[in-house]
Amino acid sequence: MRIAHVIHGFPPDSTAGSEVYTYKLALEQSRENDVAVFCRIGDRERKEYALTRGRREGLDVWRVNNTLRRCNSFEETYTNPPVLERFKKFLEEARPDIVHIGHLTLLSTLIVDELRRRGIPALMTLHDYWLLCPRGQLLRDDLEVCENPETAPCEECQKLQLAVSGTSRAAHNLYVKFSETLGIDLAFLKKPLRRVYLAMNRGRDALQGNDALAEHMRVRREHMRALCEKIDLFVAPSKFLRKQFLNFGVAPEKIEYSDYGFDTAPFKRFRRKPSTAVRFGFIGSLIPSKGVHVLLRAFRDLKMENAVLSVFGDFAPYYEHENYEKEIRELADAPRIHLRGRYDNDRVAEVFAEIDALIVPSIWYENSPLAIHEAFLSRTPVITSDAGGMAELVEHEKSGLLFEMGDSVSLREAMARVAEEGGLLERLRKGIPRVKTIQEDAEEMMRRYRRFVREDIM
Repeated sequence: MRIAHVIHGFPPDSTAGSEVYTYKLALEQSRENDVAVFCRIGDRERKEYALTRGRREGLDVWRVNNTLRRCNSFEETYTNPPVLERFKKFLEEARPDIVHIGHLTLLSTLIVDELRRRGIPALMTLHDYWLLCPRGQLLRDDLEVCENPETAPCEECQKLQLAVSGTSRAAHNLYVKFSETLGIDLAFLKKPLRRVYLAMNRGRDALQGNDALAEHMRVRREHMRALCEKIDLFVAPSKFLRKQFLNFGVAPEKIEYSDYGFDTAPFKRFRRKPSTAVRFGFIGSLIPSKGVHVLLRAFRDLKMENAVLSVFGDFAPYYEHENYEKEIRELADAPRIHLRGRYDNDRVAEVFAEIDALIVPSIWYENSPLAIHEAFLSRTPVITSDAGGMAELVEHEKSGLLFEMGDSVSLREAMARVAEEGGLLERLRKGIPRVKTIQEDAEEMMRRYRRFVREDIM
């Protein structure tokens, strides 16, 4: 069977959870099938919408460059017709029997219409809430959870994105070019320029009517609802995520719950390094939604000489929270806290060899965090927020401990138990469940594909 995967990033350029999962699934499927990948990169040094083709471990990988610098409206940030034109070229060469979509952010939602027009079945694995929420995480600007995206004032979180226009893009590109030409860091101008930018666009929208911004969001919401109708089957890796999409109107028979599968090979000979200290660890992107600030505050208040904390991961931009890196570095400037930087996902078992308990302090409704599964593969108990897919994976007092999401005191108390209670870690290790393998996952996916692909093709 000829299988195509569509994803908003792909290794080695992007190594977040959904990208790594798609990569591992595609590799496993390529053992007996022809597999191609269409993904996005964001490189300002390259020509916008440049399409490149290469190989990665036998996979036919196509990359389209999209930095959004040619978008002239909010709608174009998600429909992006030029990306669709590159996808058409990909389809003509790859000629897939089925397309498995992992994410469409920074690509084009029109990809689904093109597949429907050509009669190519489309399956989509849901990794977050992007179809419901432009930010994908149901998290507001003030870092509070958005409980109902149907009625939420999304325009409040999307002011900058909604203000996108040909003029604003031209001004931004001029600002970048001016900075690069002079070789001067003009970051100090960002905030005042943003205020001017928003003020200008508030005036523009006032001329359109007071509800102009809300109307843009309503149009997006209905566009995504129509897109959902055109997908043949959704796969939700958590029951919580599935429920959110049922509430959005996806028919129950069109969305199946099925957790991720994992490459277990790196953990076959896993051995934890001995230590006299209790070693807590965090693995992931250092962004506000991951709750790293909650973890650091909890650990600073722990004040136990036998405990250490290692934080593995990179900082990344996150909307309006430009000072987050500074905040985290200040919080981490304390005894027994170590910022370890980026890690190689292919060697993640080596990271877990230095951890006795994994902390997942996310302040958004995570779907099915890969780090929790990897912790279980290494027999590492998990302390995690009591919400979303995190609470589904970790059974309190059996495979880990749950704490109140966003509450550093609750997290500190859970960490104190692990550091103080003799035998707790070993008891929790015994309760860790089995993790589905990537081989099992690939077999399940192939059975789903066969429901939509003609028998004479297989």
